[in-house]
Amino acid sequence: MLPPFSHISSTSVLTPFADFPTLATKKGKVIWVLMVPLYWSLAFIVAGAVPQLGDLTSLVGAFCIGNFTYAFPALLKIGFDIKKGAMLEGESFDEVTKKYTRLDGGIKRWMRGYRKTFLLTSFNIFYLLGALCVCGLGMYSAISALISAFSGGTSTTSFSCVSPYAG
Repeated sequence: MLPPFSHISSTSVLTPFADFPTLATKKGKVIWVLMVPLYWSLAFIVAGAVPQLGDLTSLVGAFCIGNFTYAFPALLKIGFDIKKGAMLEGESFDEVTKKYTRLDGGIKRWMRGYRKTFLLTSFNIFYLLGALCVCGLGMYSAISALISAFSGGTSTTSFSCVSPYAG
């Protein structure tokens, strides 16, 4: 049995949309060889056109990438473990109505779920708080770097060859 996505080649993303040939054919290889320098040329132009691109990407990383990588998974795991631990013996899910029958609710239910998964949930809470601290420090650092980069007369403009750190 083939592993998932083993049938996807590097150009098959464009194959269904733009009728590109697959990478297994000679035409597909030629197109791929031509696309790579075009892609890197476009990336170079974008990097030259956007002043302080590194600081801007660090701001995006601090706001989004770190949270999606560390904070949100921990938060989802905390919620899942508490809900799973809070389930009682008489509760059930009705397939026809798609409703879950609970015997209680509120903070009492949450505390019961937390007590049943105390060690793992406590670790994930600690992990979540650490991830949020790192996110806050990253945002502070990125914003400070952008403020210092654009304050004063040393800010670079698009396509400039002079380093803002030289002299």
